[in-house]
Amino acid sequence: IAHEVQIFEDLSHLMGKHDVKADVILTPKKIIRCS
Repeated sequence: IAHEVQIFEDLSHLMGKHDVKADVILTPKKIIRCS
């Protein structure tokens, strides 16, 4: 779980840093749809 959370935080940080919004976030194990 901690590993997945770390990945999510990293993606969120990168997207926030580049000011990019994504409807779907892809992770190695699952797809997270942002509303």
